[in-house]
Amino acid sequence: MTTLHKDKLRILLISPPYARFLGLGNCRFPLSFGTIGTILSMNNHAVAIYDADFNRDLIGKTATYEYTFSNQHMIRILLQDKDHFVWKEIGDTIRKFDPDVIGITTMTSKYPMALRIAEIAKSINRNILVAIGGHHSSMFGPKLIQDQNIDFAVVGEGEITFLELINRLCNPRPDFSHINGLIYKENAHVITNNPRELLSNLDVLPVADRDLMINGGYVSENNIMASRGCPFNCSYCGAQVIWKRKVRRRSVANIIQEIDYLFQRGPSRHVNFWDDTFTSDRPYISELMTGLRKFKGLNFSCITRLDVIDRDILLQLKAAGCTTALFGIESGDDTILQKIDKKMTREFIRQQTAIVNAAGIPWLGFFIMGYPGETKEQILETLAFMKELDPGYAEINIFNPLPGTRIWDELESQGIVSSDLDFSQHSQSSTENFFTGDNMTRHDFKELALFMAREFDTHNRSRNGC
Repeated sequence: MTTLHKDKLRILLISPPYARFLGLGNCRFPLSFGTIGTILSMNNHAVAIYDADFNRDLIGKTATYEYTFSNQHMIRILLQDKDHFVWKEIGDTIRKFDPDVIGITTMTSKYPMALRIAEIAKSINRNILVAIGGHHSSMFGPKLIQDQNIDFAVVGEGEITFLELINRLCNPRPDFSHINGLIYKENAHVITNNPRELLSNLDVLPVADRDLMINGGYVSENNIMASRGCPFNCSYCGAQVIWKRKVRRRSVANIIQEIDYLFQRGPSRHVNFWDDTFTSDRPYISELMTGLRKFKGLNFSCITRLDVIDRDILLQLKAAGCTTALFGIESGDDTILQKIDKKMTREFIRQQTAIVNAAGIPWLGFFIMGYPGETKEQILETLAFMKELDPGYAEINIFNPLPGTRIWDELESQGIVSSDLDFSQHSQSSTENFFTGDNMTRHDFKELALFMAREFDTHNRSRNGC
């Protein structure tokens, strides 16, 4: 391995492309890299964050579910097209910044793109060190590190691990053996260090410096997280892979500081809270809603569950500026709801969405089709239930097993999934994700998926006047 022996390093943090391959816009600021980059910059390293999924010309560009379901194959095609302009843009960005270290974040669906970026980096300069982190790295780190273009894998919560790695690389003879949460190679052997404990106090993390972004004409949503972790344990959810089920919350003062920063940067007064379950702690949410009222004109969206809201909480949300609540409905069949361990029934969902409607908060519903063992009739029950509930917007996703989840482990034990899957088609929009078994043929499942996509598109057009 190359030894850098420099007092300070040049670090390029890259979020891989995905949506732009489908011609879709992406303005979601990469939160994990924002925090990591800011910490490194505060330690006097030269840092840049590059979102390879951002294209200014695609801002606001969305598509129907029928389009995304029908065009998911383009991901595989453009991944293999090494002459595609996106890969050339990535190469040009690496050459221009001339980094000592590249960090790449990897959601499972973006893992193949991360490997391509690592390959591009090493083709430009074999001395560039490449570290990979995120969900996929946290699950398959020892395997990923065997790739000739990957030098380090960061497992779990990565801020402190990556800072320690960068600081050690400044030494003439760096010793990585005591960096918890790190996997690396030493004399062709893969070394897996002890896991890193989760941060107990999220306030030690700085507000992300969005000026570290080097994309030309970059703009992003005001997306933030007030907490990490979810106390629930749905079988399909990947939240527990990194955050576990231990919920940690930032102080209200810390969140107010970040919103102040965001509002000073631009005219938007909208904030997207991307917490897994925003309202799981009533006293905390009451305190936060009181704090948010200081911002004139603020409005926000949040993701939560129907079993952690009631009329009082909803009224507090609305008074503070909540304009959209996002809920995971998932299925219209009680058997499937029980299988995914949602801990809700159709009747309960009916009652709770009625309370949301009465509170006057528009809401979005997430729905899943294709859960293992699900029948055509059960999928159509989900469609009928969606129409009955009539959310302001309905999102339909194809079941996509995430490594580290309980359902992944079940499917892996049956030999249905493994770390050798073609992850270029591993997406909640991919009709290649076929797990219903003998209940229908692969062809029939694809046809049903496209039918569901069209029905959800029709609903959303009717509810949004277009």
